[in-house]
Amino acid sequence: MRFEGMDELMVRLERMGRQGDQLRDRAVDKAAERLQQEIAKNVYSTGLNRRTGIAGRSIVRSDVKDGTVDIGPDDSGFYLRFWEFGFYNKRAGRRMGPIPVVAPVFERNRVLLRTIMATEVRRGLQGIRI
Repeated sequence: MRFEGMDELMVRLERMGRQGDQLRDRAVDKAAERLQQEIAKNVYSTGLNRRTGIAGRSIVRSDVKDGTVDIGPDDSGFYLRFWEFGFYNKRAGRRMGPIPVVAPVFERNRVLLRTIMATEVRRGLQGIRI
């Protein structure tokens, strides 16, 4: 028994796999861009005073790798981590509880982010041929 065109089919399936990974990464990047904008827009909504505007500008995102991306403050906004997770105030002698920004923004925009990724995947699937 011999299968005609099996090698060609395998090559096409392999190519589709690579395109699928690229498509997934593009969709994640699109959603991460929106989440980054939302976090930067809401960073002062929890009581943090806007003095220099560094906190809003310090929200950055990493490159997409294996379908994941990291979003958060860079070194210039290091103090945002204290707000997000809480810290021990040595002068007051007590622990300050967390006043999170990132988690609530993510939760509020979860459906929107899924929609952005789904739209990007649909748009990309139209161009993929097997």
